[in-house]
Amino acid sequence: IHTSAKYLVSANMFVDDHPNNVQKWINRQDGIAVLWKHGYNANYEGKNRAIYTNSWDELVYIVNKFTYLPNWNYNL
Repeated sequence: IHTSAKYLVSANMFVDDHPNNVQKWINRQDGIAVLWKHGYNANYEGKNRAIYTNSWDELVYIVNKFTYLPNWNYNL
């Protein structure tokens, strides 16, 4: 979705590569936030509850786990 206010999009999961978009979404939503890793955002890892990945396989795993175990906590 192309929008300047992505944090307003209500969803179960949010995937973005811009740390500010992810943080704004986390501040307003309760779902799973995924920050797609790039060199320019590597220093944001661990600063919020987002999951960090640049692996499509891991993203599919996260989606599947969340779909079948909605109360699942990635950090367990």
